[in-house]
Amino acid sequence: METSTVIVSRVDQLTVQWAQAVMDQHAFGARVQSVALLSSDIGTTTRVHLKVEHDGEQSLARLWFVK
Repeated sequence: METSTVIVSRVDQLTVQWAQAVMDQHAFGARVQSVALLSSDIGTTTRVHLKVEHDGEQSLARLWFVK
């Protein structure tokens, strides 16, 4: 996956590399250490709740909702 790719089609594509690509667009220099799947709901749309550990500022979200 290229670091600029943020659109994914499967839950298993929500990786550290994916989260880093998202962070790079919003918080230059912050590094993602891990991504943990907290919950997912697959229906008409897929909704995923993630815990993203990173070394960015405290104001940067660590709980992400992805749809």
